[in-house]
Amino acid sequence: MLIIKHVCLFYNISHEALVYSKRATLNLPKLICMYICKKKFGFTLREISLYFEILRPETVSSKIGKFHEILSKNPQIFVEIDNIYQRIKENILKG
Repeated sequence: MLIIKHVCLFYNISHEALVYSKRATLNLPKLICMYICKKKFGFTLREISLYFEILRPETVSSKIGKFHEILSKNPQIFVEIDNIYQRIKENILKG
């Protein structure tokens, strides 16, 4: 998926590091990726849960909701999100 590729490049992490989940740990790049999928590209919760191998779409909804709390405390993340989004759009336009 193009979105994951660009998030990994932006944060200089592997695909495995992005999708890996360990209970009760914060994986900010993964949250950002899910947020971009939902808010910028309109993916459904089900589509996101399938791609990230999350059993329940409600879990994705919960994670995105918690991410909103993080965003409210750290608006710098919006800059990172916009930067990643612009890179994705440029890549799509280049074909």
